[in-house]
Amino acid sequence: GGLRFCGRFGDANHRTSTQTVVSHTKGRAILHLGRHRHGADDIDSGERINLILWARNSAYRGAAAFGHVPLDGTPQKKELGMPDKLCLSKSNDRDYEEKMKLLDLTENVATVGRERKTKRKIT
Repeated sequence: GGLRFCGRFGDANHRTSTQTVVSHTKGRAILHLGRHRHGADDIDSGERINLILWARNSAYRGAAAFGHVPLDGTPQKKELGMPDKLCLSKSNDRDYEEKMKLLDLTENVATVGRERKTKRKIT
């Protein structure tokens, strides 16, 4: 399994996959912008131990608190289209259940459509 990246929090495409997958390599670190949405794939075998470090800049955050610099991810832009399933987070998205149901329904409709096309071609 790898580490998958989506858009940046606050951007209109924050729940859209960037198609970037970084493979975990023993002894290597992956450094990324904190507001870059991401998630780890399931592992097929063995185990994985993650060490997560958060680097914060008090001066920058202090400036944001007084309105000198906008807070990360604000203002939040209106989302464009449906999110990618891989970019939905049960712990971070209030509309997780709703979007998953819609995506599952959309996938089922697409599958039925493909099956009907295949049957028409055969006869």
